[in-house]
Amino acid sequence: MRKTGSEFATDWNVLNAKVRTVLSHIDATVKAIRTIINNLRPAVLDLGLAAAIEWQVNEFRRRSGIACDLFMSEKEFAIDDARATSLFRIVQESLSNVIRHADASRVMIELSRNGDRLAMKITDNGIGIYPERRKKTNSFGLVGVEERVLALDGEFLIDSAPGQGTVLTILIPLKTVDADPHIHAA
Repeated sequence: MRKTGSEFATDWNVLNAKVRTVLSHIDATVKAIRTIINNLRPAVLDLGLAAAIEWQVNEFRRRSGIACDLFMSEKEFAIDDARATSLFRIVQESLSNVIRHADASRVMIELSRNGDRLAMKITDNGIGIYPERRKKTNSFGLVGVEERVLALDGEFLIDSAPGQGTVLTILIPLKTVDADPHIHAA
């Protein structure tokens, strides 16, 4: 027995509803996993933020073969765990993006205190970010970086043009050491 057009439409509507339900479950799962990952504190941060970033840069160089320079204005930054974890994860994700997308031969990371803010600049000499790719639904890397920065009431700026490389600037307000009992300074 052959199906009529309305029977096909009904089958299609049922299938469409099921797909929408599955996609919403996948979205919820991805958000939950992101939250868990964001809250994990890497053990290397026990050595301090500066040492943890130095370790991450050395791992990046070893894995990628890409030159990476690190400049820090201080030997260590007195910073709370949430900010240290976020900054470490931002460096980690940014370097991962360089490997996957930038086609760069050199990266520079600068970390400095700028008044009551911590400033981090990550610069690569790669192919740049094409404007239409910045808001792609699967560009989790930059979205994750932006979410981390905004969660700390910070500012996130992207300066990039095709063929001109990319500069990520992250400005995070600092809390005073006395105001937060969870501050760790090495």
